[in-house]
Amino acid sequence: MIKIFKKKSKILFLTKSDEIKGNDFVSVILSPQYYWVKKADLPVKKEREALRLAPSVFDGILPSGDFSYEVEKKDDSFVLIAYDKNLISKAISEQFKRHKGGIEGIYFAQHEFSFLKECRLVNEQSSLVAIDGVVIQVPKRCSDSKLLEDIFDDVNLSNKKAKLSSFDNEVISHKDSILIGIVSFLLLSAFAIEYFNYKSELSLLDEKQDKISSEYNLPRTSIQLKSVKKSLIKKFNTQKSFRDLFYKVSKIKLARGEYIQSFEESKGEIRFEIKMSNPNREAVLKRDLSKNLKIISSRLKDNILKLKVSL
Repeated sequence: MIKIFKKKSKILFLTKSDEIKGNDFVSVILSPQYYWVKKADLPVKKEREALRLAPSVFDGILPSGDFSYEVEKKDDSFVLIAYDKNLISKAISEQFKRHKGGIEGIYFAQHEFSFLKECRLVNEQSSLVAIDGVVIQVPKRCSDSKLLEDIFDDVNLSNKKAKLSSFDNEVISHKDSILIGIVSFLLLSAFAIEYFNYKSELSLLDEKQDKISSEYNLPRTSIQLKSVKKSLIKKFNTQKSFRDLFYKVSKIKLARGEYIQSFEESKGEIRFEIKMSNPNREAVLKRDLSKNLKIISSRLKDNILKLKVSL
């Protein structure tokens, strides 16, 4: 059930061996067991540019799956996180099946414990430590007296929640609900304006037709009017479909040095070519495209990926 409120929650550090019970309202910090992390020097300056390179940084390291990525800049380097949303969601659902409370949010240990200066005991088998800005869980005890849970009160949770579709809507804060309302209002306003413009064009067309009919003494038939309106509606729907298709193609995450070198629309389909920096990027680009579009055909030649897609 979606909870449209927010109350103070306790911090819970979650490892893969935990089974959660009780009815507490918790903020879950994921152990590094749930994701992959790397620190890298990249030929870019901004996090959004580094995010495009994340798949290539983890190339050959990750198992098969549908991975998402997060990037955080640390001095002149970048810390990159790769995680499989579906696998994490399934694991948490299984571990929390006996838990009756709510989940405020799900976070990565990399973001929440990067301040660690010393090793902290997680349980009898492992500890958490930050090495060169990378938070890792090691299978040994660092200290019998310094527990990780002892510093939970010192943790100020960041705004970098893990984006897991199964849990994104579990708690909506008052601030979030206001933002959702604003976005919904803006979208409705945009559609209303477009519809108003459409109706205005139809009205002007009717006036012009009446003027022409009067000037040349032409018959005013309902069949003629319906034919013109039908043509306008068809044109409007075609243009809207093309805009939707073009927008989704424009959202492709291109790597550094990649660009779209040709673009052609025909009969509800788009044909375009991507000049790739590396032929190994073909699978990544096609996977991103297939999330929102139907790939009709594709062909790779001389580092140029030729694609034909539709809605």
